[in-house]
Parts: sequence; C-alpha cells; structure tokens
Amino acid sequence: MIWATFTINCEDCGWFPQGYAAGVMDAPFAYRVLVPASAQATGLPPLAGYGLLMLVSCAALFIALERLAGVGGVLVIASVLPVMYAREFYFSGVVSMVEAALWAITLLMLQKSVQHRRLLMLAIVIVGTLNRETGVFLVLLYVAVTRDWRGGVLLGAAWLAIFAGLRLLIEPARDFYTIPLIWQANTQTDMALQAIPGNVILAPVYLAAAVSWRYWGAHTRRAALVLPAYLAAVLVFGVWGETRLLLPVLVVLAEGAALTLERRRITSDTTPYHK
Repeated sequence: MIWATFTINCEDCGWFPQGYAAGVMDAPFAYRVLVPASAQATGLPPLAGYGLLMLVSCAALFIALERLAGVGGVLVIASVLPVMYAREFYFSGVVSMVEAALWAITLLMLQKSVQHRRLLMLAIVIVGTLNRETGVFLVLLYVAVTRDWRGGVLLGAAWLAIFAGLRLLIEPARDFYTIPLIWQANTQTDMALQAIPGNVILAPVYLAAAVSWRYWGAHTRRAALVLPAYLAAVLVFGVWGETRLLLPVLVVLAEGAALTLERRRITSDTTPYHK
C-alpha cells in the first residue's frame, strides 16, 4: 500500500495534515493514489515532492489555458488561485490542481483535430481516476463536447474498472467523510460564514463569463453542460469552503471571462476558441 511507505515526521511538517504525514489514510483519500505515488517517485522529501507536482500541474494548466482562452484566460485563473490556496497547499490541493490541468488539457485536445482521440482520452481518464474519483466527469466532458456516445461508454467502463479496482486492491479504509457529516459541517454557522468570502471572490469570474455567453464557442457551450452535474456533486460531497473544488468550473468559464475582459468576440461557432 503506497501510503504505508510515504511518511514524514509530523513534528517537522507544522500545518501538514496529520493523516497524510503519518501515511494512514481514510476513504476517499486512500484511493487517490496518483499524487502520493508520483511525489514518492521523485525521490524528494514529501513536501518537496508535493511542491514539484504542484508547479508542474500548475504550469500544464496555464499552458493549456493560454491555448484555449489566451492570456486573459490565464489571468482569470491566476487571479483567484492565491485565494483558493491561501490555506490549502497540501495533498488535496495538489490533487485539485492536477484535476484542473486535466480538464484544460481535455478541452484543448478536443478542439484540435488529433489522431487517436479516444486512445488519448483513455489515458487522460486513467490518470484522472487515479488522481480522484471525479475523473468520471472527464468522461462526461468528452461525451458532451464530441457526442461520441460509443467512445463515452468505453471510457465510462474504464473509469468504473479503475474505480472498483482501487477499492479491491487497497485494503478497506474507513470513511473520513459521510454525507450527513459533510452536510452538518457545511450548514454550521461558522463554517458557512467561512465559505462565503472565497465564493464571493469568484463571483466576478462568473459574471464576466455570463456577460459574453452569446459569443462562447461551440465547444465551450457543450462543455458547460457538464457543470450542473459537477456543481451538484460539489454541493453534496464537497466542503463548501474549499473553493479549489471549483477550479474545473473556472477552466470551462475562462474563455467567456477572457472575452469580456479583453473585449474580444467570437463571431462563429466554427472557431470555438480564440488565441
């Protein structure tokens, strides 16, 4: 079990969460094996390994965003990252950055005429599911944009096989969160108040994207169809104050927000993204 050997001295980690530091993980974290395995493979100390993965995934996100939505799209995401990660630079924060990068890479790949698209998408789904169970939304993103239902079924089967396989191969872990516990935490007055500032700061991005919705490209409009399902999952299973969970939403909306900020318009759905 990867967590058994990936340990550090908790006395040296300060704010680093106890469970990650001790190598004893509860569900669902025990099944999110990509980041700890990759950090361990670097041969660096755990915190340094996580830091390197954060930098690499952040760079991949920004490169893909620049190709999708121009410099404006990069600035939109970069402007809110400090708020999202002010208190959350640890394991789960790296997982969220990897997820956002995979969403951006997926959108970039789907708007290009690439060969072996299904095979490339399969690789992305595998990586995304090893990163977090929400890799299933990459499958939905693929189907929404391409309308390739047969490919979607194959990708969905791959996600299910990995999702179930991880839970069969890794010894059972107790649930760190349950839906009643999450709901209780989210609806407590102090927790609800803590969640407000981070989410309010994202409001200008949503507003900027909405202003230019008429000029969104076809790919962006189709990708946005996945967002209600993703937001519903965050609402039910997520901690509302953890705004980093909304990074995939911002990736999809980056083009629209950039259109407003840069005062550029897309005049045809045949050119879904601008440079």
